[in-house]
Amino acid sequence: MRADLPCGDLDPNCNRTLKLLNEMANVDLAEFGISEKTQIFESGIVCVDEEMRQLKLGSDLIKRSIDVAKEQGAEYYFVHAVSRIIGYTSTVFLF
Repeated sequence: MRADLPCGDLDPNCNRTLKLLNEMANVDLAEFGISEKTQIFESGIVCVDEEMRQLKLGSDLIKRSIDVAKEQGAEYYFVHAVSRIIGYTSTVFLF
């Protein structure tokens, strides 16, 4: 079991996601102007087969979902990306 990951028996990417979610549980989002009425959209889960990644299908899906979120009046859009290459990253877009 790796000390830096919460569940060493899971895939490292699953662990990185769990670690992020655990860290987010302690964040007071009201400090950022977020309330229960704030419209936040997120990308959900997008998986692309390794052989197809060069086609940028995942990126295109995320870009399109951001467009839809804007059209629907989203105030924020959250992207959590997990990659075997970069580990993980999170990005919040403010519209």
